[in-house]
Amino acid sequence: MGEIIKVNFSPDEPGKKRGRIEDESSVPEEVEKNDEPHLSKREASISTLLSCKEKYIEMQRFLNGLFGKISAKSIAEAVEIVKDYSDAELRDTINSSSEEKWSAKPGFYEAVSSEYHTRIMHPPKD
Repeated sequence: MGEIIKVNFSPDEPGKKRGRIEDESSVPEEVEKNDEPHLSKREASISTLLSCKEKYIEMQRFLNGLFGKISAKSIAEAVEIVKDYSDAELRDTINSSSEEKWSAKPGFYEAVSSEYHTRIMHPPKD
């Protein structure tokens, strides 16, 4: 009852941290730069994904207003291009877009939106 238990909380090896180890390859390329030095890579990644989600929602609302005005042919042609985009390319395309671009190429951005929705927002369950 009077035993004292000593626990060593130091890392087993110098320079090695305990805890969750993140796979650095899963961090989007645009986060590697980490333009905001006060944010960790994980925080920067979350920030990037949230800003992309906000832009995606804004784009969706705009495109929904064009319902029935976008030709099926232009969407189908754009789908063939967009399906080969990487996840980072989809995010970059959404983040760098604007209402002017959505108006100029609604079929393309409808395809981008659809691919992002399918792949990122609601990925298929394995």
